[in-house]
Amino acid sequence: MTRLEKLARVDTATGLTRRWGALERIATQLPGPGPALVMFEIRRLRALNSALGHSVVDRLLATVARRLQEQRQVAWVGMLAPGRFYVELVPADDSISQAAEILEDLREPVDLARWVRVPDIVGAVVHTTPGHLDVDQVLRDFETGTASASEEERVVFVDEEHRSSGLRRVRVESDLSSAIAGGDVTFRYQPIVRIGDAQPIAVESLARWRHHILGPIRPDEFVAVAESSPLIHALGDHALSDAIAAIAAWRSSGTMIDLVHVNVSAVQLTDRQLADRVATMLDDHAVDPARLELEVTESAVLDTSGLWRDTLQSLRDVGVRVAIDDFGAGFSSLLSLRDVAADTVKLDRSMIAGIASDVGARSLVQTTIDLAHTFGMHVVAEGVETDDDHEVLLEMGCDLGQGWLWHRDLAADEVADVWTSECATESR
Repeated sequence: MTRLEKLARVDTATGLTRRWGALERIATQLPGPGPALVMFEIRRLRALNSALGHSVVDRLLATVARRLQEQRQVAWVGMLAPGRFYVELVPADDSISQAAEILEDLREPVDLARWVRVPDIVGAVVHTTPGHLDVDQVLRDFETGTASASEEERVVFVDEEHRSSGLRRVRVESDLSSAIAGGDVTFRYQPIVRIGDAQPIAVESLARWRHHILGPIRPDEFVAVAESSPLIHALGDHALSDAIAAIAAWRSSGTMIDLVHVNVSAVQLTDRQLADRVATMLDDHAVDPARLELEVTESAVLDTSGLWRDTLQSLRDVGVRVAIDDFGAGFSSLLSLRDVAADTVKLDRSMIAGIASDVGARSLVQTTIDLAHTFGMHVVAEGVETDDDHEVLLEMGCDLGQGWLWHRDLAADEVADVWTSECATESR
């Protein structure tokens, strides 16, 4: 093989066979049945390239490739695209367990000089059948599996149910753009109250979409679809615009709400123009930036390397507040709070569940509250549903709470009614 031929067939970062060689390998397995085929995918690779740089990401890819080649369960490995590894497993009775075991090794932290990362990797397992007549069908199954993978189910076995969900995902993605532009994606607001007297202090913006055929679509479904495409920027801007306009409308009606929380995706933080657009929206409605608080997930805020850190700082320079959302859902050290310029920590509902009866859970929440207060942050407990949980949080000194114990999500005009009613009650 000449040097040019080798460059064409071998990926320089990983040393693995490139896409065409991998496709040729898949073709040799058709029609099935054959060995279990797997695609492992590193999610949000484009965002990583923007935040960390291509050379750092190349080291990440090389590490994952090396770990795959060292696996005893792997018969062959190649690359379908940057961050997408094609694997043939050694024949075994339980390919899902094999793939899950491999994934655990792949997700071990990677030392990338200045940064240590736990790769966000998911996998899709396909058992070829006589129905797999061409390579494209296998590739579609891979796409369906990795798209439906979640934090709870990181390795997906692609069966008919998943193929059906794949068709649904295509429909959701194809219609989401027009739904955003046409105003079919709307927003409701859930109050955040003061622990103790339940006085409403702020609201969180929550996206809602009722599809004209599929009916109501869960936010975690269509937001995940948006995050895997450029649509996340349009959806994010739509949420910010609606929230800022709502603040102005409430103010005009005489309702002064201290804060409106809006969720911001980690992908949005790779957009260098985000802070400028937020500033423009605030200026257009003459809204004080301090009334807007942007919620960024724990994994994004606590990994604010490169561009992500710059974007967060630019947003703070505009004057908006920053909250760490879903804290406790991941695996970050509590001490990492020290390194984050945030105003608020929102405790994930998984931390709150059981605190009334679980001594260990209660101790962890108490430690987090105390540490957050030490760093000058307010603490919001999410998903509060019982009086017992409320009493425990009050004893712990938690500042704010959010959950069905007090309020479900409300339309914008209902928010004004709640504030008017509560303010009247407090004045008496």
